[in-house]
Amino acid sequence: MNEALPDLAEALVYLLTALKEVKAEISATVEQILDNFIKLLPVFMQKQLLRTA
Repeated sequence: MNEALPDLAEALVYLLTALKEVKAEISATVEQILDNFIKLLPVFMQKQLLRTA
């Protein structure tokens, strides 16, 4: 069992690193989508949304 621990630790490090990268990519994508959506709204709505943010 102890022999497998380094392999398991390496696999977990890989998984956590990959998930952090995916989270960053998803966050950036969602932010871009919301920015694009806000730009399509009428100006008065944009101002209200940006004021409350």
